[in-house]
Amino acid sequence: MRFMVIVKANNDSEAGTLPSEKILTDMGKFNEELAFDLENLFHVYLPQRDGGLMAEMIERGVSPSIAAQRVFDADLHAIKKCDVLVAVLDGRTIDEGVSFELGFAYANGKTCVGLQTDVRRLLPSGNNPMIEQPLRLIFATETELLEWGMLFCQTLRCDNEADCHLVAQLESPFIRHTDTQSRVSSAIE
Repeated sequence: MRFMVIVKANNDSEAGTLPSEKILTDMGKFNEELAFDLENLFHVYLPQRDGGLMAEMIERGVSPSIAAQRVFDADLHAIKKCDVLVAVLDGRTIDEGVSFELGFAYANGKTCVGLQTDVRRLLPSGNNPMIEQPLRLIFATETELLEWGMLFCQTLRCDNEADCHLVAQLESPFIRHTDTQSRVSSAIE
């Protein structure tokens, strides 16, 4: 089974400002740890790890337009092959790339879920509906995401209807459409 993790950029990265070395290290560590944890369940495609970074390609002499096309093509190929897309939604707004990837995955019939570990939102009502509606679930913690991942795997591998029904019951504590006060509650913990 294939799983794609998309991580949130921030305003500085979108403006082309390079983050400090510490921030780069911390972001990379978070992304790698999340991917590592998910790789116990799925084959994970982490775009910045597996698809290449434009800056690194350009440093190696690849033209910016070719580097951009390679990143774009690798991303689309991975989304087409994946079973599940996980979008990291942290931040006041959702990154434009994540928005595109989420829409593309949804339009291609992929299961899409979000991980949103902070409470920052642009809208007082929560996330933009164009972000929230394609998401089957939004998780508040990595633990909830991993628990759901295990249940999702069981659903795909279940041998009888009773097993699948149990998985659906266990999944129900995760709230699909959020309210900023009580986004995700887990009865599993």
